[in-house]
Amino acid sequence: MIVRSGSQNFDSGPDFFNGQVRIGTILWAGNIEIQTIERKLIERLEFKSKRLSQILEFRKNDLEAILYNLLAKYFGFKVNAVPFELLASSIEFNLIRKHRNNGDQLLALFFGQAGFLQEEFKGSFPKRLKKEYLFLTNK
Repeated sequence: MIVRSGSQNFDSGPDFFNGQVRIGTILWAGNIEIQTIERKLIERLEFKSKRLSQILEFRKNDLEAILYNLLAKYFGFKVNAVPFELLASSIEFNLIRKHRNNGDQLLALFFGQAGFLQEEFKGSFPKRLKKEYLFLTNK
């Protein structure tokens, strides 16, 4: 976060003199060179672009499937983004599309793929989901 931009330098050298920037809990003070920030932004965009290209290839340019993959990732927020994305990638989107009107089948797919249906259950609902998951995965 920019605390104080400082004085703009119109000559050679840093872009701003005597600026202050807070990164996390640290307050940085001194001359500011904007090119560093631009380079980091470009690197980040290149990384995201490369990742999106990989998803495009994996999902065979199916935009609905790509949106599903990205939504799953971001539903995991920062801490669980990778597991949610892996879960989404482990289920063929055509299977989700095929069973989209049957909530129990979708729950069975997601809970089963996540490994939550491996134990023996006492309740009827988890038993039903486990049975449905085994049926769907053995088709």
